[in-house]
Amino acid sequence: MKKKHLGIFIALIVLIVAGYFSFNMIMNALIHSDKEVIVPDITGKKIEDAFDILSSAGLAVIKETDELNFDFAPGTVIRQSPPPDMTVREGKIIKITLSKNVEEYLVPDLSNVFVRRADMILKSVNMMLGEITTRVSVMGEKGVVVEQSPAAGSPAEKGMIINIVVSDGPPPQGIRLMPNFVKRTLIRAQEWAKRESINLDIVESPAKGTPGTIVSQVPDPDTDITDMSSVRLVVIPK
Repeated sequence: MKKKHLGIFIALIVLIVAGYFSFNMIMNALIHSDKEVIVPDITGKKIEDAFDILSSAGLAVIKETDELNFDFAPGTVIRQSPPPDMTVREGKIIKITLSKNVEEYLVPDLSNVFVRRADMILKSVNMMLGEITTRVSVMGEKGVVVEQSPAAGSPAEKGMIINIVVSDGPPPQGIRLMPNFVKRTLIRAQEWAKRESINLDIVESPAKGTPGTIVSQVPDPDTDITDMSSVRLVVIPK
């Protein structure tokens, strides 16, 4: 009797193991029945073109998010996952990120306008004027905006608060402030330096643009340089 029971038990074990492996073989066959495809590169493509390309390759697509991007036209793909050239199974979902319309989300330039005008400009693009501070300045006449935060051209959102710094007029006698030479010519800076007896430390920039144009400076505009003997300018070489 014991041998008979042992035989039945062994038979059951064999059936269970066989069934398990048969089930795995069937599932693997079903899972791997879809053919492999190469993920196409849809970066820079309009959303409708991206759908067509992925559909033709037997792939699905879903928009993951939108993102501000200055390098791509609005409504184009700026990122995809999985990335191009990866091998996947047919039916794989490709997640994409689209570029927003950046023209509607840029901080306007408020430089050299009076506070009332700055407030009107911001309201016209559904933004708000925030903190207003003043400082003596050589960047503009008294009452005009000489600095803003965030800076002009920065990505923004509707309802964003923009803080400004307003000129309180030129500095008192005997105080010397650093002008703003960025985007201006080196010749203009050299003329100023000669008048003020300031030495210029000129560094060449690898940036492209009009030769002789200043791209950055140290120190920043309106910095007190009364006790300084030299300043640094980074210039596009001629």
